[in-house]
Amino acid sequence: MIKKITNFIIPITFITLWSSGYLFANAGLKYCSPLLLLTLRLLIASIFIGIFLLINKISIKISTKEFIQILVTGFFLQTMYLGFIFLSFGEKTSPGFLAIILGMQPLLTLFFSAEKTNLPQKIGIFLATFGLISSVASNLAIGSTNFLGIFYALLSLLGITIGSFFQKIYCSNISAYVKLFIHYLASFIIISILTLFIEPIYFEFNSILLISILWTSLVVSVFAVILYYSLLNSGKLVNTASLLFCVPVLTSIFDYIIFNSKFSITSILGIFLIIFGLILITKKYSSSKNIELRKIA
Repeated sequence: MIKKITNFIIPITFITLWSSGYLFANAGLKYCSPLLLLTLRLLIASIFIGIFLLINKISIKISTKEFIQILVTGFFLQTMYLGFIFLSFGEKTSPGFLAIILGMQPLLTLFFSAEKTNLPQKIGIFLATFGLISSVASNLAIGSTNFLGIFYALLSLLGITIGSFFQKIYCSNISAYVKLFIHYLASFIIISILTLFIEPIYFEFNSILLISILWTSLVVSVFAVILYYSLLNSGKLVNTASLLFCVPVLTSIFDYIIFNSKFSITSILGIFLIIFGLILITKKYSSSKNIELRKIA
């Protein structure tokens, strides 16, 4: 009984925490410039992942080649992915809409992998693409984002997709937490340097900003990621990646309740078309043990 409850609670907790990351980051940006907020998030996350490695006595001994491969992967998974998320937020892109764009990762992954598609997948591709176009057009029409915000979101999507491929190819024998530590620390160095040169820095310390920084760095980048790894390793879930389909819906609901963001009927319909399309696309892989969609926040 306890095991069944745990298997139910962990996925629900993960989805809720992952969805909340968009909202807490957006709240913090009212009082801090985007890349500075991300710099603080990466710094705190790297410190706590480092503490996690020490407590669990996980070795970080790797070769120079492995280190370079991890750095390249981390550039796409963290620096590019998170960097453009925060820049998109800086363009007033709503959390719900950003979650919709990034929820398209499985579709982009399918295109890059050059996998043969069956009829349900082709239908799924059509529905997801149509849903995305509808949501983008609708959000532009109601003014909840702009073209630059969409461009940054698409670059973020590209980063997480390429990074996921590299994550699968490179250093599979190395602890995921070691790779995560290197990703966060290297991204912190890169983003902190970029912060000094490419954006006006502003910082207004208050309780909301403090909660935003601590929540995104510890709860999302550390705790939620560890939960995701435990789900990937549990073997109880046929397709852990399917959990990510719930994120755009939950984030959009939170976005509407907390920030009173505007969502038209067309946008809502687009969200559900994307989710249904992605389910059709990834259904082929639900029984495969060799293919895992790994996403790191």
